Amino acid sequence: MSNYISARATAFLERNKGLVSKKTLEILWGKWLTNATLHQVVSAIWPKHRPKNWIVLVGSYNSGTTILKEIITSHPDVASFHLEATRYTKVFTRPETLGWTRNWLKIRDYIALPNEKDEPKYQQLLRDLSPLWNRRATHYLEKSITNIERIGWINQNFPNVKFVVILRNGYAATEGMIRKANPTGQAAQAYGKDKYEFSFAGQQWEMGNKHLFEALEKMENYKLIRYEDMCANPQAVLSDLLTWLGLDMQHYRFDGGNIWAGSRMFTLKNRNQNSFKALKPDDIAAFNQAVGPYMQQLGYPLLP
Repeated sequence: MSNYISARATAFLERNKGLVSKKTLEILWGKWLTNATLHQVVSAIWPKHRPKNWIVLVGSYNSGTTILKEIITSHPDVASFHLEATRYTKVFTRPETLGWTRNWLKIRDYIALPNEKDEPKYQQLLRDLSPLWNRRATHYLEKSITNIERIGWINQNFPNVKFVVILRNGYAATEGMIRKANPTGQAAQAYGKDKYEFSFAGQQWEMGNKHLFEALEKMENYKLIRYEDMCANPQAVLSDLLTWLGLDMQHYRFDGGNIWAGSRMFTLKNRNQNSFKALKPDDIAAFNQAVGPYMQQLGYPLLP
């Protein structure tokens, strides 16, 4: 555990050279506002902000959304929140509230919002999130994984919204889900186990991506990238993405798998093989039976 904490601290310091004090304050402020009572008081008196440009980053759990968010929000024109917006508003619900950590396979209706215009709900969202924004930014990025089930609503209500979509090999994404999360409380009771089966978590990966692509079929304001392509050729993939978002590329510099964004440095490395090695033969067989056809449909080969 001490080695894990030390590695996380080292990575944080490396990514935020020259910005440690600022980033630490942002993190503390964001965590402080997760207290419902304090957040209610602050948001009630805080001036409401109305962003003109939104970037919504979506993808399955453990697909690379976090590091991609960090790279995009390192640009001075892009602001975001330390935690997902679901931590600060009741407009967006969280599966974790019901004990379903990194999984909403059984509670989709609890997460979803209808594909319709709802100005009062959008204004409430702005009220809830305003204390967290950097008002000098011209773009605001939101990354909540469960927004997969709210894309239609977001598209109807967010002005000038662009969706950044990231896809990753299902074996690797699913291995990360079960390594990082378990059902708790009433979810564990409903599921009947205190640990997700690999095939069950795989079905979450399949459902999330299916609903994501179904929602995007009627839209043009999105850019799809693959985790594997981003790691293999970050300069080409990220330059294309950041240019599409309308961001000045002079802020970024590339050297192989390293990306410098101002004083911050990021290293991209494809870690799929690490996940593959952690899989048991029975897990692979069960996953292939449950999710294999969809994996192949997305162009990913099946493991034997």
